Amino acid sequence: MQNIIVLKGEAGVGKSTTIKQILEQIFEIKIYRPKIRRDIVLSFKYKGKIIAILSLGDIEGMIIPYFEQLANDGFDILICACRPTGKTYKFYKDKDDKVNYDVQFIPKTTPIDEEQDKIISDVKIILENLLAEKKK
Repeated sequence: MQNIIVLKGEAGVGKSTTIKQILEQIFEIKIYRPKIRRDIVLSFKYKGKIIAILSLGDIEGMIIPYFEQLANDGFDILICACRPTGKTYKFYKDKDDKVNYDVQFIPKTTPIDEEQDKIISDVKIILENLLAEKKK
């Protein structure tokens, strides 16, 4: 089963910023990107599992090719972003109805640090549980 963790929120609430903080605080990966485009797409091995990151969440036409590439390469856990409604939300919601995907949506409503810290903590707990399940 491929697990997908989706930060769901309106434009400008810090979904991509939170994903970068997840990379830094949980995985100890620092991303240096020009401010021209804040989004990232990458995959890496962590505790024997493939973690994929897809912070694009605004335009369905942009996420589909990257999602398909990450899925074709194979991932155990995908951390991504989407808007709370519309095509990008429907794209991930439809994945939740598929047999080989388990999708969890985490709301991201404001750019405040306290909410970001809580989301990072929630993602860390989800990851620990998923990685523990995989070891059994």
